[in-house]
Amino acid sequence: MKGKEFLEISEMSESEAKAYLEKIRWPDGPVCPHCDNKANIYNLKGKAHRSGLYKCGECRRQFSATVGTIMH
Repeated sequence: MKGKEFLEISEMSESEAKAYLEKIRWPDGPVCPHCDNKANIYNLKGKAHRSGLYKCGECRRQFSATVGTIMH
């Protein structure tokens, strides 16, 4: 990674970093890491849910872009 790109990534806000990670991990939209479902994925919003949390309509499990990664 080039120095300039690293500097730009290090200056991202938390929400920008989450969006960037999601774009890298799921270029065509979220995919459930538990059952590999690509359809019926719901973005959970509201006071009771942290940002970037999804729920699979098939296996009904919750996940985020960090599930199954070193950042989990």
